[in-house]
Amino acid sequence: MSFTPTDVRESDDPGVVLTTTRTELGAFLLGAKAGEFAPLITWRLPYA
Repeated sequence: MSFTPTDVRESDDPGVVLTTTRTELGAFLLGAKAGEFAPLITWRLPYA
């Protein structure tokens, strides 16, 4: 497991920075790709 801090910057507001680990970020991305968060989204992007 990797516990090296990883920073993710908000593109709309560069002052906002989320610090996480590669392991946590990877788990989040896998969940997003698997659709685990789809029920939480009640809006649609304009291009979707």
